[in-house]
Amino acid sequence: MHVPSSIVFVGWLVLTMAQVSQKAASRRIKFTDDLIQEIKKVNKQIQKASDKDIAAGETVSSGKPNFLIILADDQGFADAGWQGSTQIKTPNLDWLAERSTVLTRHYVQQICTPSRGSLMTGYYPIKTGLQHDVIHILQPYGLPLQFDTMPQIFRERAGYETHLVGKWHLGFFKEEYTPTYRGFDTFFGVYGGMAGFFNHAHKGPPINGTQFYGVDFHEDFRGDLNPTGQYFGNYSDDLFGDRARQIVLSHNKHNPLFLYLSFQGVHDPLEAKSEYNKDFPNIWTWERRQYAMMLKALDDNVGKVIDALKSRRMLENTYILFSSDNGGLSANDVPRNLAQQHGLSQYQGSNYPLRGTKWTNWEGGVRVPAFIKGPGIPEQVTYDSYVHITDWLPTFYSAIGGDVADLGPVDGVNQFEALRENAKEGPRNEILINIDPVTQQAAIIRGQYKLQIAKRGLPSTKPGQDWAIPDGWYYDSGPFGQNNTYRVDKIGDWKLSLVTCNNTDRNGKTCNLRVPDSLCLFNIIEDPCEYNNIADENPDVVANLMKKLAEYESQMVSPVNQPPDPNSNPALRGGFWSPWM
Repeated sequence: MHVPSSIVFVGWLVLTMAQVSQKAASRRIKFTDDLIQEIKKVNKQIQKASDKDIAAGETVSSGKPNFLIILADDQGFADAGWQGSTQIKTPNLDWLAERSTVLTRHYVQQICTPSRGSLMTGYYPIKTGLQHDVIHILQPYGLPLQFDTMPQIFRERAGYETHLVGKWHLGFFKEEYTPTYRGFDTFFGVYGGMAGFFNHAHKGPPINGTQFYGVDFHEDFRGDLNPTGQYFGNYSDDLFGDRARQIVLSHNKHNPLFLYLSFQGVHDPLEAKSEYNKDFPNIWTWERRQYAMMLKALDDNVGKVIDALKSRRMLENTYILFSSDNGGLSANDVPRNLAQQHGLSQYQGSNYPLRGTKWTNWEGGVRVPAFIKGPGIPEQVTYDSYVHITDWLPTFYSAIGGDVADLGPVDGVNQFEALRENAKEGPRNEILINIDPVTQQAAIIRGQYKLQIAKRGLPSTKPGQDWAIPDGWYYDSGPFGQNNTYRVDKIGDWKLSLVTCNNTDRNGKTCNLRVPDSLCLFNIIEDPCEYNNIADENPDVVANLMKKLAEYESQMVSPVNQPPDPNSNPALRGGFWSPWM
């Protein structure tokens, strides 16, 4: 079915990038001896565990719950023990999941920056201008400053101590866009979207033939930015796990804690510690094995933080949210014809049995593994209603007794009472997956239906790459369609629900979004694997969903993307990716 001309969006815009004037000179970040000494002093305080208090069995509490948000990067839907993986075991995450409410329909955005912006603000990307692409490391833009962030709200309104450990990816071209200016007391990690796991360096795309290369690792305190190379050679997710552990152990329990632990794993580059190789002898593809080793490291580091929470007697008063920022990335590295010939998942992640991967609006790109644990949240149950990543700001704000109306017109829905009651029908019935006016793709879920449109057709290749954007079904390794029910039998004594896709019950109308003016409709409850396009049989449903998309489009701001800026060159700032404007 094609997009009817009578309901074609009026407001599709082709983004015209504004040229940013170059500055004649870039400021170098300089640090006084006093600041360096202060940083060292704070480091020593963080690294020293509160052994005396732990030994005494301290019970001091602020009276408010703590929050730990753990975000994996590009983890596949199927790639966790509690999700049924027979290849990758995640014992620490499984331990948490067994003591949590597992969110079976938890939706995010299809790529990193939009998801992180929605988590921090409670708004859909069409409201923040982050609906197209990610922030590349040379681009001078970020999450617009008019949006308050979750840590900012919790710190200013409820007295929380706030820390970000790991990946930011919401802009750093100016100081005021960096984490410690956006609500975090401390930041330890990378500003951009990716970096080497050992050398912490990133190579940006060339500008006028010049390749920019620099270190992206930072140890910031409120108002004081400190790019650093002192951790060179240490595995980044180990550094993040250790720092998060130290924050918990040294935390003053008179104040509530907000800790956002945003791992680099399992985003590329595929770099793992060799010691994990022995744990995966049955994974014979190099990419998949590296991915599994990286996920094992992430899981081990989650274990460090959980042990710290236990030792400080903080675990039972802490809400712990785990999620991936988007679906896993599959079908990239091996040429597409060879992959189809041999039935392999070319890259690393597996979203099986869901269709599609990161970068797409298919379920495999936006429906991710997730769970929530905390005071009053039921254990060993699933929550099968819709949840979107925007929901966590109002939900957590409600958990501390805040009036959600004070947050303004956020797109997030307060799920707190529904989660506590394990409600069969939650408060959210609709999710705007996205509207991208540049690629001219959009998707929306309402009730049991999901509509996808691609006015220009899904690109056959990602710009600058020689691989097709994957939109099929990719098993963890081995033949396509090997197992149409990705079986999650149980964790311990707890039996989970299954994601069932009946491969034999197809109507012969497979959706092909590569054709311009494509329009596809699915019953996402009965057909979660998006096998059957039922648009022709349901014109009224299509018309209603198109009308809803048009309503959202009328609220959309233009993307805030900017072209690469040569003044971002790390060579101008001592070899570090740092603010340059």
